[in-house]
Amino acid sequence: MKIRIKIIIACIAALCGSWSSQAQELSRANLERIEELFQIDSMEGYRMAVTVVVDISVAPTDGEALMILKLDFIKKLLEINEAIANDEVTPEGKKDAYRREYQHYEKAIALAYWLFHKTKDRAYFDYAASIVERNQSIMLRNNTNDLEEEHRKRYHHYTIEIKKYNDLIKVLSEDTLNTDLKKQQDKINRYYLIVDSLIREKGKNPEGDDPTPPAITTTFDTYKLQKALGDKEALVQYFQGNEALYIVAITKEGVAFLKNKKVGTIERLALGYIEAVQGGKLRQIDLAHELYKELFQPLEGFLGPSASLVIIPDGNLTALPFEAFSKTPYKGWGKNYKTIDYLLYSYQIAYHHSARLYLEEREAVPSPVATTSVLAFAPIFEDHERKLYDAAPAVAVKDAEYMQLKWLPSSKQLAVFTSQRLQAAAYIGSEAIYANFVHQEGYDIVHFSTHTIVNNELPMLSKIAFAPTYTDDTLTHNGFMSLEDIFKTDISADLVVLGSCQTGSGEPLKGEGLAGIAYGFAYAGVPSSIYSLWMVDDEATKELLIYFYKGLHRGYDTATALHLAKREYLQKSNHNLANPYYWAGFVFNGRANTYQFSKPNHWWALALLLMVLVGFWRFKSK
Repeated sequence: MKIRIKIIIACIAALCGSWSSQAQELSRANLERIEELFQIDSMEGYRMAVTVVVDISVAPTDGEALMILKLDFIKKLLEINEAIANDEVTPEGKKDAYRREYQHYEKAIALAYWLFHKTKDRAYFDYAASIVERNQSIMLRNNTNDLEEEHRKRYHHYTIEIKKYNDLIKVLSEDTLNTDLKKQQDKINRYYLIVDSLIREKGKNPEGDDPTPPAITTTFDTYKLQKALGDKEALVQYFQGNEALYIVAITKEGVAFLKNKKVGTIERLALGYIEAVQGGKLRQIDLAHELYKELFQPLEGFLGPSASLVIIPDGNLTALPFEAFSKTPYKGWGKNYKTIDYLLYSYQIAYHHSARLYLEEREAVPSPVATTSVLAFAPIFEDHERKLYDAAPAVAVKDAEYMQLKWLPSSKQLAVFTSQRLQAAAYIGSEAIYANFVHQEGYDIVHFSTHTIVNNELPMLSKIAFAPTYTDDTLTHNGFMSLEDIFKTDISADLVVLGSCQTGSGEPLKGEGLAGIAYGFAYAGVPSSIYSLWMVDDEATKELLIYFYKGLHRGYDTATALHLAKREYLQKSNHNLANPYYWAGFVFNGRANTYQFSKPNHWWALALLLMVLVGFWRFKSK
């Protein structure tokens, strides 16, 4: 064994010595040496590959052969790193491996871009598309690894807390000298409630019962996706690098691969637009046109007219509603938002988390159509509810943010509409508690009309507000469902509608995609969702979603129903309420389905009318 180790060390030393003299030399021989070294020691192979790849640049003057060789070096490096990641047994080790890999993605895409446009070889496009998709899946995987670590921390926290309160109960039970026995017993009963609550919370965080991480995309068949797309459909995916932004677009007829070097400009425009639209500033229209020119106009010749688009954004592009981009500059539009030439009028736009998942959904065999069931939640947050929350004794930890939640009168009206038109099981006001959601089963659509609090620093602490739960006037659940809770919940619904504030926005890190509550529901098993990108107006939300549900009831699929709802809202609103702030924040992400709703039975009314007419006729006959 010792002899074998000495031989390996000698081989590494020899290879390293040979390498140092030609570290910057790109050659097939060095590519073979990397592979040889990797077979001896995977990390040494990785390090040697990095010494070459780190200095690789895309220089058109190098010629095609050298560019191909550069791409081969990066492919080898990524292949080695993938093998290292697969061998890692801890989430932290895998995450480190994926972080190392990410820094080389942009070079791989840049080289594939140059070679695709130089050679017209579709293989380079396919490779770039696989890298862009792999980038999305790895970032989602890393988010899940963070969740696993949080699970373990919470499990041990609750274990310690349960022991502490059980010890307190034991001490109090043995205190026979205490003369105020009633107070002592009340305290024991209160501690028993706390222990029971802690056990339930611990049960939500079982040790070793971590969620299954999303699969990492290694290859992606763009030909299959082309075949699955309809005649006027397109998928558009963005990659936001440090040096350039890349756009990968696929239709049934072909593919497009675009590049924009103005990364800093695009980031400033995106951040400026979100700030302007939420602040009601007029410059949002100019910014919307600039974003259109940078992100979409170069695609229009390829897409053709009246296309239905699925967009997979990256980085801070996830916070943008593309349908609100302005196609033409407006200098003298007179502050009339109805006159803007929104992209909404030219394209139906939906969004998705992943091209691979989108393809899987398109290839899946549709389930038999059955009558759609709907579940709706609408806590109203009236003043007397906040006063009760503040004053009530509690075994659950009170959340100070509950006291800041505003009254939502229109949410009640929207929930009542879903109950009447869609025969929804609607929980309104104090009935809209967390337990009624957790125990849901068999519903196709789940609707929330409530507040959502987004935590950009710690996305897992973002949360949806329910009505608080009380047992014998004691607060037993504080009324919030965190993103972590959503990740751990098995939800059978096909569509979640989040009629609340900022539900789609998470921390817009590069590659992370939609790292918000919308993704939490997707991870929990819900293939599609409608959510808001910013703080939304209660009354406008009610109007827009009523139009949406009417379209869904008429038989339109989810994406089409929301698209038409936005157009109807614009048509019926005045020039001020046509501001994108009121309608553009709601976007659809996922699989677009149609639903079959039961029709109200009007036969009894017809029978009653007939009886009245017969009675009237008989009366006249006399």
